[in-house]
Amino acid sequence: MEPHPFMSINHRSYGSQLMIFVFITLLSYLIFSLLGLGILLIFGSQGLESIQAMDFDSMSKADINLYKVMQIFSSIGIFIIPAIIFSYLRTGKPLEYLQWKSSVELSPTAMAVVVMMASFPILVILMIANQAMVLPDFLEGLERWMKEQELQLADLTEIFLQMDGFGDFLLNLFMIAIIPAIGEEMLFRGGLQKLLQEWTNKPHLAILVSSIIFSAIHVQFYGFLPRMVIGMLLGYLFYWSGNLWYPIIGHFINNGVQVAAVYMGKMDASSEPPSFETMPVDEQTSLLFMVIGSLILGSILLSLYRGYFKRKQVTETAVK
Repeated sequence: MEPHPFMSINHRSYGSQLMIFVFITLLSYLIFSLLGLGILLIFGSQGLESIQAMDFDSMSKADINLYKVMQIFSSIGIFIIPAIIFSYLRTGKPLEYLQWKSSVELSPTAMAVVVMMASFPILVILMIANQAMVLPDFLEGLERWMKEQELQLADLTEIFLQMDGFGDFLLNLFMIAIIPAIGEEMLFRGGLQKLLQEWTNKPHLAILVSSIIFSAIHVQFYGFLPRMVIGMLLGYLFYWSGNLWYPIIGHFINNGVQVAAVYMGKMDASSEPPSFETMPVDEQTSLLFMVIGSLILGSILLSLYRGYFKRKQVTETAVK
């Protein structure tokens, strides 16, 4: 089914399509942010000033759960809805442009899962390096604001990850792993990355740019590098497979493992990231070997993953 001729944007330039994509995303963000704020004001016990100040210490358990529901609601509106609208404007179908295919295969799925898990040591060392970032003196005000934002988001994360039972774990898994995995991959890989690739005919540039924007949109400056690398890994999982399910699964593993680790007491949500200065020499050595192992294992698996879909493409072409 072709989109209605008055709705289709296929005849427009890629630059115009990108502007439409951004406009839809920003409009949806504004609408659903206001609706989410309305939910908090109507059903929560806090006033507007407390909500704006993100005064989590005064929140009751019910307020925190309501905030989580609002977060889920906002994520659907900010990521999923714009991607669906853009896909419809391109193809007349809500998911076709995004390449959300009906099935996945076991072998590449397993490779994608192991690649994401193997990347954890690399992400840790990138996080440590990112945390050590110091801006020039003339940007002292900006650096202070960035650190304040980081502390505020860290407080929010700590509050969200406080889990008193299995129900809290399931809610957090849905809010932090399932919805972001689906929504962010729809918007950034299925929508933005694919559009940039079509426009520039340079897939590696499209992956890099979409990953930078993916990381920047989280407004966590001291976690920018590891999140950008995650975005690039997910971008290649999508590019080589042509199936949005694989980056969705990879994204879910990255977020879900951390939620599960906190729930099982294997990770402390309130602990600050380590630094090279405070880390014992033996831990530095262990981390270095883990990073080397991660690079080797990740490179092998990504090569196998890419080769799997290349062979599949050759086979399908031969059959045709």
